[in-house]
Amino acid sequence: MKNHNYIVKRYLMYILIVISFFKIGYGQKRRLVVKNKTTEVKLEKSGKPKSSIPYNQWVLFNSEIKTWKLKYGTYKNDSVEYNVGIFDKNKNGSFTDIDEDILFVGSKTDSLFEYTSDISSRATVLKNNNYLNYDDLYTYKISQEKENVLIIEKVNREDHPANLIYFDLLPNENLKLLNENKIINLRSLVNGKPTKLIFWATYCIPCFKEMDMLKENKLYESYNIVSLFGDGDITEARAMIKERKYPWLFLQSNEKIKRIFSQNGFPYTVNFNKKGLMIK
Repeated sequence: MKNHNYIVKRYLMYILIVISFFKIGYGQKRRLVVKNKTTEVKLEKSGKPKSSIPYNQWVLFNSEIKTWKLKYGTYKNDSVEYNVGIFDKNKNGSFTDIDEDILFVGSKTDSLFEYTSDISSRATVLKNNNYLNYDDLYTYKISQEKENVLIIEKVNREDHPANLIYFDLLPNENLKLLNENKIINLRSLVNGKPTKLIFWATYCIPCFKEMDMLKENKLYESYNIVSLFGDGDITEARAMIKERKYPWLFLQSNEKIKRIFSQNGFPYTVNFNKKGLMIK
């Protein structure tokens, strides 16, 4: 009998040990925090500032531009690839000056980069920690621990408002129709046709020449054309569009859209392929 009680006690003790082991293991597993992988991007390439006119023509007007230094490298991870770098705005030879130098992003094929943060969402004044919204899909923390090296880490987008915004795809942004009280999502316009966005203003004669040409050549049959009203009297704009009877969408632009596309004049056109990918 004693041997029986002893065996039962040992058996129960063994069961309790096993249960405790699984509880501890399960608890440890639930408390495990997986840190996102960081990627080092070395700024080993030399870039140039981007303008509305070709670089070679630009330097003829302002030779000082040749002295501007932009260094960049390429981030590549998780099927995402883009160029990122720093503009030595104060020309002191250092690319680490917080609140002075400019952090910029561009496509993996870019060597000319936006550098003016008040015009483009692809450029921002360098901070200790910067956050990039990439195609409205991912958010990346961009920081710097040493000269000519950026540390990039994917983070939770809801926790970090972005001070850099970059789109390769048609943006997932809602805009108002010009003549109706309705909202249209730009990304929803991808329909198997190439897309052409045209920024225009009521006082821009070349804008109307371009849109008249598109209408006369019936380019709207093979292209998804969207005209974005950017400046002028909105009542006058509505009347002008009604009179000319353009057979495509007219939307109202806003400051965010202007900065996303670095729009700084009229007419200003941005093209996308059939899948909604921006054509450089």
